[in-house]
Amino acid sequence: MSENEDALEFIVRQYVEPKDTNYYPSNKLDQQIRFLADNWENVQNALVNLYTKRKISLSSICDTLKRIRVHTEISIDRYVIGSLYPSLLSIKKPEDISHISAVLGIKPTDEQAAKVWEYFFEGNWSKHQLNSIIESIGVKAITQEHVDSAARIWLLRFAGELKLNEGEYLREPDDIKRLFEATKINPVWDKEIANRAYNHWLEFHLHEKLFRFLHEDVGVKPDPKKVQKYYKKLLEANKSHIESISADYILEELETAIKVTGIIPNERYIRKLYKKYDDEFWEIEKAEKITGIKAEINTDMNAKYAALLRKGEISRINQLRNKTKKQPKFTEADVQKAYRIQLEEGDVRSAVSIYLLTDIEPKVSDELAISACNAAIANYENPRQIASGLDDGAQQIRWAYTSFGEIVLPVIYEKVEKLIREEKFRSAEEMLDYIRAKPKPEAQFVFSCIKADWKKAKEVFAEHNDSITAKYPEYAAVLGYVK
Repeated sequence: MSENEDALEFIVRQYVEPKDTNYYPSNKLDQQIRFLADNWENVQNALVNLYTKRKISLSSICDTLKRIRVHTEISIDRYVIGSLYPSLLSIKKPEDISHISAVLGIKPTDEQAAKVWEYFFEGNWSKHQLNSIIESIGVKAITQEHVDSAARIWLLRFAGELKLNEGEYLREPDDIKRLFEATKINPVWDKEIANRAYNHWLEFHLHEKLFRFLHEDVGVKPDPKKVQKYYKKLLEANKSHIESISADYILEELETAIKVTGIIPNERYIRKLYKKYDDEFWEIEKAEKITGIKAEINTDMNAKYAALLRKGEISRINQLRNKTKKQPKFTEADVQKAYRIQLEEGDVRSAVSIYLLTDIEPKVSDELAISACNAAIANYENPRQIASGLDDGAQQIRWAYTSFGEIVLPVIYEKVEKLIREEKFRSAEEMLDYIRAKPKPEAQFVFSCIKADWKKAKEVFAEHNDSITAKYPEYAAVLGYVK
């Protein structure tokens, strides 16, 4: 028995919410109910005391009351309405009353129901609580005054003028509309607060559902000046900020804002956006469709093409060429700079695309050429490419060898040797096939052994006995078994 717990509360707690639920056989449970019934006048107070002290749960109380109802003559309805509900109301637990009403089917009196709604409106308005009270208690006690007050408080919260406590509240318009639909009472909206809520959300987030609700249900129209201020903040952010939150997001927000508010951004803001994206054709084209404001294509097309080439944006170059009908004219310096940028980043795929577009060979340092070849080999071995059946890595290896020749050939032979040691003979041969290069004698000897082409193996071994024995002794030893 714990401190501040009398003997009756102690035994009631043991019967109502035992820690070991497997301890009591069914006949003992019946005897427990009989004990509770015999001492009901005091037990009913003990139940409330234990619950308010958080020593038993509401579910346990409901389960116990169900058993008492079934096995005794005690009027549970009278106890719940006359004692339990008033006790719960005194500690402002409206959600508990709706729970008991739902579980036991005992509705509170009209006066009690009115108190339940009063305390609900004073709280944080959990969506779950709202639905529970509507379904278990009903909305008979709700008046026009209640609905108007609820609508006003809801708007004040969205306007940022009413501090919220910890917990939930009705976060979406559909949540508060549930109350209006259940009561069949339409609120008298405070348009001034509604406008403040609209402007408050425009400051930091485009709350599409809220704005549509304010338009369609409350009858509030956006302040054009506030909307233009929102557009200015959205579209004139510095470019690094735009990229950090993604251009797609910016354009999606812009499209949604136009649909929701019906207000087109000031053309000045759009022009500044186009200027920021002057080498981002896709973004400009999408913005044109969204706003209906056509971009003015930069007349220095070669500079634009060169900028896209440096980024390896070949698809954008093709899009721009198709739109403007102006062919790019790249200088040798433009192309070599683009090669260096892409290869220093290890992007061999883009380097290949630059070659296919310009037909100009790369001229880079031996170190960068070797780095590019290693990157191409890594792409060739990428598990995702292997699973998808792409030969992009093979194309890159071929391009690296075609472009840099003898500079990168040792890198490729080294990789072939590694594949042989890993017993990946097919991959080793394919890599040589990609560049149309002959295998070294040592590799040729191994390939011949694997294919059981002993005539070829003996010919190669006769000429390169020492190097083969040194590099691949296990394969050299096999010849001793060949008849």
